[in-house]
Amino acid sequence: MVEPATPVVAPHTRILGLLRLWGPLFLWWLAILGSGGDGMAAGRTSRFVEPLVRWFWPDASEVTIAVAHIAVRKLGHVLAYALVGMLAFRAVRAGREERFRWTWAAAALAIGAALAATDELRQSFVASRSGTLGDVAIDVAGCGAALLALAWWRLRNGQDGREGG
Repeated sequence: MVEPATPVVAPHTRILGLLRLWGPLFLWWLAILGSGGDGMAAGRTSRFVEPLVRWFWPDASEVTIAVAHIAVRKLGHVLAYALVGMLAFRAVRAGREERFRWTWAAAALAIGAALAATDELRQSFVASRSGTLGDVAIDVAGCGAALLALAWWRLRNGQDGREGG
């Protein structure tokens, strides 16, 4: 019996495929790294967050404004890493026909955790920033929440997510 030939894929086609899958995550990662410098330090973001809070709540106390500023900054972490989770899932899924696998979500979460830890470590070397495990936890929570939402969406639409084919 003759075995069917494995299709030969040109190297440039494989590279373009990898760029298509992993490029968006890499570009978003560069954007996150860019925001982890001095320009997005708390002292600088307060210049636009605090006036916005005062516009919504003109009678807000200084404590309320400070808490709102922290909340907005942490929400930024959650949203940024929610997108990391989605882009990592997309890359790991690699265009497969199957819509969802828990192993893909776990791999995407691991990628998100590694990127979060790397970013916070890098921030610990920036004078105006502080890298914290708390921020890593917030980042991973954002990544995980997005992946759970994706699982809910994909699995409620007919696929059970079992590891088999």
